[in-house]
This record gives sequence, C-alpha cells and structure tokens, in this order.
Amino acid sequence: MEIKRHVAYKVWLKEIINQEVKRDEGEFSPYYVLFQDKKISKLNIIATVVEKYVNNEKTYGSVTLDDGSGMIRIKLWHSDVKVVEQVELGDIVIVVGRVRRSGRENYIIPDFMKKYDPLWLKIRQAELIKLYGSPEPKQVQIVYETIAEEGSVTGSVRQEILNLIDKMDKGNGVDMIELVENIPDGDVEEAIQELLAEGEIFNPKPGKVKLIG
Repeated sequence: MEIKRHVAYKVWLKEIINQEVKRDEGEFSPYYVLFQDKKISKLNIIATVVEKYVNNEKTYGSVTLDDGSGMIRIKLWHSDVKVVEQVELGDIVIVVGRVRRSGRENYIIPDFMKKYDPLWLKIRQAELIKLYGSPEPKQVQIVYETIAEEGSVTGSVRQEILNLIDKMDKGNGVDMIELVENIPDGDVEEAIQELLAEGEIFNPKPGKVKLIG
C-alpha cells in the first residue's frame, strides 16, 4: 500500500496553536488542523528557542519555539530527548514535524530539528510578510512546500535569483532578504539554499550572496 507523503506547510504559529486537531477515519490517516481549507498535518518552522525542559529520568523533553507570532512546544520522548540537550535558549532552529494535541495544548512531534543560521529566521519572516502580511492580522494565509524527497523548487525561481544577483550586485554581493522581497512567487528561501549547495552562488559575507566567477 502506498503511503502518501504529506506537505510541510510554512505558516505563522499563531494560526496553528488554537486550532482543533482532527483525524479522519483510516489506519494511516494523520492528525491535522484545518486552516483555509487545507488539512495541515506537517509544519516547517524556523523559530527561536525560548524555553527547554528535560525530566530527571531523561525520558521526556520539550522545546518551546517562538516565531514572532506565537509559541508552540516541540515534545520528545526516550532516545529522542537528546535533541533537546543539543539546543540552547536563544538558538534559531528549523523543525519539520507533525501536529498533535494534548488536553488544551497543540504541540509538535518533530521529524527533525537542528540549529539554523539566524539569518534564515529573518528571511522566513520576510517571505511570509511579503506574501501574506505581518502576523498581527487575524487572517494569515499559508505558504507551503513539499518535503525534500518530493523534489526541489522550480528552475524559474532559481533563474530569477541568478538574474537578480547579476543585475543588483555592485561588487559586494546582494542581501538575501532583498532577493526574497523582489521575487513575488516561489520558494526563494529553498532556491537560495539549493544554489549555495550546488556552488552556483556563494556567501562573500554573512547575509549576502554573489555569483560564482
């Protein structure tokens, strides 16, 4: 039986933390929150660690994350608790995980969590604000991506990035946040990461990118 891979959504946390967590009938049906007609079962979060906890037996741990719009806890058990011990208060982390609810609290069970360059938090926030407004309004739409196994971003976004760098670079590179603000569609964040990994562009200094050659 083929198991469906679920989209990892990018959305302000404030739009998730107070939603009802549901589950459809079926053995492999995931838990999800319903938001703007989307069944969100998996999230892609970049946020700041504001609290961490591990019990004395080290069988349970949690990390509280703040993305600037709201806070949510990441919960781990048994051998996964070591992940909590690898992060500190004030760290920026990226998390891909599944939404759950216990009592009156929504929380996340992570598929993975790791420290991230603080610049990417600013880029993620700029991307969400550019496309869907600041987190203050009650209506915030969703930016989403497929998980990595399902493929990378389209070549058109990558080419737009390369063209903009070539046009805007006056010698010291181009601010990555400027690229996010100047490209209206597509996952600019992921495209920049791919181009960096493939050696098409590089960081002459933190926060800036240049073309190779």
